[in-house]
Amino acid sequence: MHETIHTIVFEEKKGGGNPCPVTIHADDLSPADMQEMTKRFGQESAFLSSPTREDCDVRSRYYVPEHEMGMCVHATVGSAMVLAEKGLVKKSPIVFETPFGPVPVEWERKNGVIEAAVSQFLPKFRTDVPTREEIAKALRIPAEQILDGPIETVATSRFKLIIPLASKEVIYSLEPDYEYLWEVCDKYDVSGFYPYAVQEENGSPVFYARQFPQRAGYPEDPATGVAASALSAYLTAHRLIPVSEGWNAITVKQGEAMGKPSVIGADCFVENGEITRTRVRGSAYIVPTPPEMRLKELGITLPPANTPIGSYVPGVRSGNLIFTSGQTPKEGNALKYTGKLGKDLTVEEGKDAARLCALSCLAIIRDLAGSLDRVKRVVKLTGFVNSDPSFTAQPKVVDGASDFIKEVFGEAGAHARAAVGMASLPGDAACEVEMIVELES
Repeated sequence: MHETIHTIVFEEKKGGGNPCPVTIHADDLSPADMQEMTKRFGQESAFLSSPTREDCDVRSRYYVPEHEMGMCVHATVGSAMVLAEKGLVKKSPIVFETPFGPVPVEWERKNGVIEAAVSQFLPKFRTDVPTREEIAKALRIPAEQILDGPIETVATSRFKLIIPLASKEVIYSLEPDYEYLWEVCDKYDVSGFYPYAVQEENGSPVFYARQFPQRAGYPEDPATGVAASALSAYLTAHRLIPVSEGWNAITVKQGEAMGKPSVIGADCFVENGEITRTRVRGSAYIVPTPPEMRLKELGITLPPANTPIGSYVPGVRSGNLIFTSGQTPKEGNALKYTGKLGKDLTVEEGKDAARLCALSCLAIIRDLAGSLDRVKRVVKLTGFVNSDPSFTAQPKVVDGASDFIKEVFGEAGAHARAAVGMASLPGDAACEVEMIVELES
């Protein structure tokens, strides 16, 4: 049975890196299943299954929300880390069976972190490229901000358009015309724009870049291993960095303009002046499934926040805390469950009613926080149960809300609680739930 594990790859600072869902034991999934799951995830995803080649250890398929890809380096780094952390592989390298062929990945554990080096292929260069005017129009910048260095499409797996720009500040200011950029990608058969600028830091060059992929289902990527590898080959081939025999390493920083700072190592091995090997280096770690992602996995769409029926607001934020008003079990604008537990409704119906109440609480929290992913922990949940005088199973009813909250938030959903029997509730609602949550600073 398949299992999806969420990872962050190439993180430079907290909140950075490129997320990647890695699904293991994916033999039971069809290509249509994988594509549909990736659309729900909204992120580049990897699916690992049994290999079909004897010289490979695992088969990997890569998807973005709109289509399948032949290679995704950050997903391969994340996959190698998952295989190692789950004890599914013991040796290094792991040889991945990809649509492009076998890809060895060397890995080791350093200070408790899995670091991986993903082999790429010999570089290919194409000079049939967009004009500077086309590039400037796509990036919406003056043409003079494009440097005189060569503009080429380069691939060590997938072709990227490498564009030298004047400065890091220009890189960060980019606001592309995406529709036109994608048209240019179609015209020149390239999978994305990769503008970069170099800046000296601590005596060494650091390459700042952004990746605008071709119709991937999102406009920008926070960390792109295949593009960093192409950039490394471009810089090495044109001797835009000092080049020596052996490994030549560069550091690429990406994603900061998106608020997701990432760092990628990309290397070329030179023998007798020629590039003979390429690779991408980085680390990854497993993260709890983000709440917004978990809702997608569960196939749940939050309703709009309910309109108050009295002189109050749906919720209040005070500092890093959000307090919701009490929510009743509504679908649309109508109460779904009314009456007393123990007389009109069963415990199972009460649990479903409490779950609906919790769903409405989450809609309020999202409105006030911007995203459920900002919730650090659920602090307290209080449930009020419309009870027949003889009914004493209020805790079981409120479990419907508590279990749902823990399903969405994982360990962060463990909360303090009260379950209170009531003689009546507004509208004869079966129950009412209110919540307190703490947000990340």
